[in-house]
Amino acid sequence: MKKYVLAALIVISAVLPGHAQGLKTQGPTMAIRGTGNHEVKPDYATLHLSIYDLNRSSERVMEAHAKQLAKAKELLEELKTDGVEIRKSDFQLRSQQKTETIRSSDGSTTHKPIGPVEFVANTNYRVETRKMEELTELIGKLVSSGIFEISSLAYDVDNPRGALLQARKAAVTDAREQAEIYADAAGIQLVEVEEITDGEASRSYGDQADLPSRRLGGQWLKVTQIVPPATLNYNASVNIIWRIGPKQ
Repeated sequence: MKKYVLAALIVISAVLPGHAQGLKTQGPTMAIRGTGNHEVKPDYATLHLSIYDLNRSSERVMEAHAKQLAKAKELLEELKTDGVEIRKSDFQLRSQQKTETIRSSDGSTTHKPIGPVEFVANTNYRVETRKMEELTELIGKLVSSGIFEISSLAYDVDNPRGALLQARKAAVTDAREQAEIYADAAGIQLVEVEEITDGEASRSYGDQADLPSRRLGGQWLKVTQIVPPATLNYNASVNIIWRIGPKQ
């Protein structure tokens, strides 16, 4: 019985060589890489805030940090009326100590602890607001409170996947337009798509804000006008192979 099955497979392979080669169609092809872009208006802004306290005593640093957290809670509650929402917060208590690098005669190095052990209490917040036209005023309130350090300001959309899909669609359109131009100039025609390979799809992050509210020499810099970007850019690429033939 096995001999008959083997014979049947040999016959099929001989009659249908295309199937024996993974269903690939024979003939000339043309490979095109298309790129696409989609712009979306940002829906909200995200601020990353931090509170730091430092002391040689773990008890004292926690006492000081608790007072700061109480002030932060009160301020953030007030800012809820301005459309500010707390999305995430986390706390960390760690110890740190300065070290001195000692180099041995054989070239190896060791780090010798120097000075006292200090404790750092750190709480991070991620807050969001949809009132981006009021960002300057919001950041001014946060800075003037003297409680928070603002590490970053970013913008995002509610449906980033949808924006990426639109960019992919634009990339396919771009690849087809290129292929049609080449085919027309060469006096040939596109027969059918042989293969589509997804390329890269990502958001361009050149729209992030460089906050003027960072600490400089222990002092807060003056807050200037914060202008959100008009749109966020999403980019994608695709590789398409067409089977081509003579123009009819």
